[in-house]
Amino acid sequence: MDNIKVDEFQRKSIVITEDVVATTSLDFINANFGENISSRIVLNLGNKEVKKVVINELIMSYGDNSIIIDGNSILDSFKLNEFVEFDSTSKELKTKRINNNHAPALILKPKVINQLMN
Repeated sequence: MDNIKVDEFQRKSIVITEDVVATTSLDFINANFGENISSRIVLNLGNKEVKKVVINELIMSYGDNSIIIDGNSILDSFKLNEFVEFDSTSKELKTKRINNNHAPALILKPKVINQLMN
């Protein structure tokens, strides 16, 4: 999360990193950011290797509010940067290199952050 207001002069970023081993089974990741919320929430998919990622479901909560994001409708809630493509047939996120760069990320849309905050 970026641009979290600390006070009138300072802002901070919070990063939680968790390595996920490639597997055909499901993996669960629980990231706790405490009481912090940001206007920019980014899921980075790692930059070492080109990969395919399947998201079955994301559950995001803040305070008493929760949102369940189904993997089939990931584009309704996230903007993909130029290093990620969504295959609507296989429901896979596929990362790619561009000019030897690889920084795939999903950026949570502001409307979803607003739903969490209200």
